[in-house]
Amino acid sequence: MDLSHPINHEHWLFPTSTSSSFRYYNSNSSTTNTSCPDWILQMPQVPLSNADQWSFTEECPDIISVPITSGLFLMFYSLLILLCSLGLCWKRNNGHIKARTLTGMLFTMSSSFLFVFGFGLRYVVGREYYPCFFFSMVFIVLPPCLTLPSTLRTLRLFIKYKVNMYKKQHFEQNQTLLERRGLTPVVVGGIDNISSLFKDSSTQKQPQQTKSVALFQNSVATDDGNTITRRISVIETTGLDNVQEFLSVHKLGRREQFLFKMNSLISSNRFSVDVFIGFLLIHLIIWIVLASIEDTFFVNSRFLMKETSMISLKGCYANMTPSIISVMLYIFYLGMEFICVMLCFKTEDTWFIKKEAIILVILQVLFVITHIVISTNNYMSLFLDHVVPQGLIMMTFSTLEVFITILLPICYSIAKDYRGHLELYNSEVEFCLHNKEAFEILTDFSRKSYCIEGVLFFKDVETFKVNRNREMALHIVQSYLNEGSTYELNIPNIATHREEILYKINTSHTDNLPQNLFSQLEFLSMHTLLDVYDRLKRTNPRICELAIEWQRQIHKPTNLPTVGNASNVV
Repeated sequence: MDLSHPINHEHWLFPTSTSSSFRYYNSNSSTTNTSCPDWILQMPQVPLSNADQWSFTEECPDIISVPITSGLFLMFYSLLILLCSLGLCWKRNNGHIKARTLTGMLFTMSSSFLFVFGFGLRYVVGREYYPCFFFSMVFIVLPPCLTLPSTLRTLRLFIKYKVNMYKKQHFEQNQTLLERRGLTPVVVGGIDNISSLFKDSSTQKQPQQTKSVALFQNSVATDDGNTITRRISVIETTGLDNVQEFLSVHKLGRREQFLFKMNSLISSNRFSVDVFIGFLLIHLIIWIVLASIEDTFFVNSRFLMKETSMISLKGCYANMTPSIISVMLYIFYLGMEFICVMLCFKTEDTWFIKKEAIILVILQVLFVITHIVISTNNYMSLFLDHVVPQGLIMMTFSTLEVFITILLPICYSIAKDYRGHLELYNSEVEFCLHNKEAFEILTDFSRKSYCIEGVLFFKDVETFKVNRNREMALHIVQSYLNEGSTYELNIPNIATHREEILYKINTSHTDNLPQNLFSQLEFLSMHTLLDVYDRLKRTNPRICELAIEWQRQIHKPTNLPTVGNASNVV
């Protein structure tokens, strides 16, 4: 057996090297392949319709196991894609799917499908029959198909982490500023009987409010050693003179604006679609340009595909030049992927996205190393590829990527819904919004879940329900409904909601605004809050302890504490 046969250049592609040349052997032909091992020639081979006309008789033939193994692999892969498609349609509104974005997951599936079927069908149909134009086309678009889904996934994770970290830090800075100025939020009721704070307002007689209703208290020491409490409105604390000034303050800086715009862009459904189509068009243009140059100037000495055009309907295999182009593009995209993954090492999330990204990078490196080792081995790359296609290596990685990033999140969603929601009372969630320790745990968990603004919104709305004053309502509008604000809610038609609420505020003839002023926004945001608290309660023992302690305390007859006893309330 002669092992001095040169390594086919196509073996250096990732993974187009897997699709080695049309290596067929015709036992009836006068030309025989002396470099091919006898044990391969004696095995059942893929039948050819035009073997006598096929010019690459120096190559080993594909035995019958090549289309069989490839066909079985594509059947399994097709079943996986079908399950993922049905699962995404079924659980598209689940938190695990929304955290990854539906179009982002479809982008991963589309890229993987293009790669796996683009090369898998070549083994099933036969390398003699597979059109060269489709093989060369998939050859060029291969690098982004392998790396872009992971790059966008990790980039989205990093930006969401930075945005939510900024929101948390901004909130803590505001709290520190209020403490330095001697200002603390006014909450009637303590921990022991916090549930009494959220009873139906129809059973309570609301006190008459003056035009300037206090939102904060400022404790001031007098000459005789006693302290008095001076009430200060929001407009007084900010030093603003009118509502328009109030709604225009606290605008984000340029850096923060860029970060928030990037977060809005990369989280949109259109972004993944535009990126997929954009990169696909760029690589198709590269393919057309290369094919045009070769067919125009190098007809007699082709440097891309051997002995045929890239746009030919006949079978073909690659020369060294497209291999070099593919490897260079792959290295470029792989570098971007590694940068994004490195950025994610400092991130935190509760959706397992970071773990998935790290696992996939490790698997990708292992599969690429395996592919290189096999390609550098003459015997394995030249002969064994005709028994079990070498292309299955990277096709397996792409299948694992779909399994880890799409099917597993769907399974997480199904398991979560199967367990059902814990018995949650609204007052229990509201207790967490007002208990200092529980609120810090909830905000940190919601930050890692990339939805901290919903928790802060509900906390402020509950404060508004107690006071029902104009200043607090404007504060909520400015903080959560103003476009470009720090805590802008991720809800549809936010501008419409803002204008409707401002109209109700401005047309109200009393300072006692309706308690249900933000009820529609609460409805739109309640699902997110309950989902976050449900997952938190399942994973955090301390929250469970606080909830149990609260449930015990609400059944004890207690007196309402004074405002000064609310030091443990946020």
